[in-house]
Amino acid sequence: MLILDCFHQPNSSDFSRFKSFGLLLLCILTGFTGETVAAVNRSCFFNGTLQRHPLKTQFTKNPFTATQDNIKCNIHMAFSDETQRTFLVKQSAEIDRPIEFIQYEYVDDWSIVGRDSLVYNDLDSLIAAYSFEWNSIYSHWGKSQKVEYEFNAKQQNSVISYFEWAGDIGEWMATNKDLISYNEAGLRTEIVTQFPKGTARTWTDSIKYSTFFNAKGLETVNSISLLTISKWTEVVKTIFEYGAFDSLIRSTSQEKNPATQLWEGGSQISISRDSKAQATSYVSTEWNSVAQAFVNSFKILIAPPDAKGVNIWTGQSWDGSKWVNTLRSLTDYHSSGEVNSYTEEQWSDKTSSWESSSQTAYVRNSSGFPLQSLQSRFNPGTQKLEPVYKVEGRQ
Repeated sequence: MLILDCFHQPNSSDFSRFKSFGLLLLCILTGFTGETVAAVNRSCFFNGTLQRHPLKTQFTKNPFTATQDNIKCNIHMAFSDETQRTFLVKQSAEIDRPIEFIQYEYVDDWSIVGRDSLVYNDLDSLIAAYSFEWNSIYSHWGKSQKVEYEFNAKQQNSVISYFEWAGDIGEWMATNKDLISYNEAGLRTEIVTQFPKGTARTWTDSIKYSTFFNAKGLETVNSISLLTISKWTEVVKTIFEYGAFDSLIRSTSQEKNPATQLWEGGSQISISRDSKAQATSYVSTEWNSVAQAFVNSFKILIAPPDAKGVNIWTGQSWDGSKWVNTLRSLTDYHSSGEVNSYTEEQWSDKTSSWESSSQTAYVRNSSGFPLQSLQSRFNPGTQKLEPVYKVEGRQ
């Protein structure tokens, strides 16, 4: 069973600076092998699967820890200033886990803003997730969103249904649902998204996400198709290439020209790896129709952990002639392997040095489960990191 993440962080203009890096950085920030990653109306393919987070957030286990699967979302993840990152909460029948998450914002003092609750069945499978918003005027929780999960005979998640609370009529209104198919190996091969149409609200196919694998079970192609006049038409696809140890070395994304029906343009991500197939850099290029070639866009350099075990990732953008520093992340880890803290720094051309930008710190139990996250941002006036948002998990 996959996992759901419910430690939210707020909408933040901080994420706008990631645009200079393109979609790769966003995917690396939010994606992890085999983990559920995505948001309502945002999607990513992982291990041949497309997952969505029901509660308006995207979430992360180890920020800036990328594997070959992280990069596969480069054509599927739409960037937004509203991008949010959260904690990962694993499903486990053996370890106590939070099932309720309270979100707070800090303005002079901490104020409650939201709550998420999870419901599991006797097989320890997530069957529902609820999102609530706090009404400070009337001091009560208001319903916001709901997601329900259905399973087939093999206990594979086969249907995900999304709802929003309609306060004017006092009931949950379905907004869309995903129908999920698997191959014999248990890999997800197709997800069809449906929306209710017309006054009768008839479920109607709209978008299809397809994934193709080689004999080793490695994803070779994924695509997005739209239903037009009762016919599925591919509009976007990504092709994956692998090297030593079956590690991803390149992904190429293309869009279909509706006039010529030819695959054109797009972007490409090339991954450099060491002798142990560990990634050392990611370079993203964009198709230039004038030059008829891929041109540099952004790059991420991955340094080996320092003496304290801190991982350092450096993001650089292409200025037309050279790579220039833009953003750096420093991540250290709990003994369980989960993140202890994640610090972002921005490059200052004025001082030619890295300057603090934001930090997220986590409080975990002995098993590594998150009990609290605290997000702080750098205040130029006080020259300090100051709290802005936190999430507390309750069992």
